Amino acid sequence: MFEQAIVVGPRPVLTIDKKEPEFCEGGSILILASGADIYKWSNGKTGDKIQIKDTGQYSIISKTNAGCTDTLDFSVNLFEKIEYPLNKDKLEVTPDNNTVVFSTNNVPFSNYTWDFGDGGYWYSSNVSHPYKIDRDGFFNVNLKVIDPNGCVTVDSTKIEITRSIPNTFTPNGDGFNDYYLKGWNKKIFNRNGILLFEGEEGWDGTYKGKAVANDTYFVIVYDSNSQNGNTSRTSFVTVVS
Repeated sequence: MFEQAIVVGPRPVLTIDKKEPEFCEGGSILILASGADIYKWSNGKTGDKIQIKDTGQYSIISKTNAGCTDTLDFSVNLFEKIEYPLNKDKLEVTPDNNTVVFSTNNVPFSNYTWDFGDGGYWYSSNVSHPYKIDRDGFFNVNLKVIDPNGCVTVDSTKIEITRSIPNTFTPNGDGFNDYYLKGWNKKIFNRNGILLFEGEEGWDGTYKGKAVANDTYFVIVYDSNSQNGNTSRTSFVTVVS
């Protein structure tokens, strides 16, 4: 009579590749398990890896081909949120006061991208940015930050554009002040209420192809911005050619 030897395999040592699994809000995390041959996760998934999109408690049961098992419980959390508020030292710019100081929290190993809304960019936590004022409306400013954990934070603001309306205009062809309020939507009338010019192009001091007389004209300037709708200002301009 022969006795059959019973071989007991070693118990698996189950591990996952992340000691404290955390991921960015709105993202997910890939967990890889090792130490066994067969894996079953608490959400019913099988295989040695799982993509997790929700925080909470998880577990995994592993088994070797010899039938030995091990269980591992773990929790998945979000990274602690790092705040990057978009700060600015003014709400509007004018031709005489056209520089805005922008800033946010200076956190080591963060990646900053400022989009100033005028084609300009910058890549640090604070910057002093001058604007070229050649139109009405506003500038859309966006800040994107990738924090040390790889999480992305986005914030935005608007910088309004205002401009004093010049009261003199010299369309004499000398290359200086030859066009009136280029980039601003405006209407210009003479003393009789006749509309001489309308639009955003710079007025060259003519009406129907002929130079207007040196005189004072009534001006309506429309300020376009999405927050307050279209508003207007009225003034007078004296043509001196």
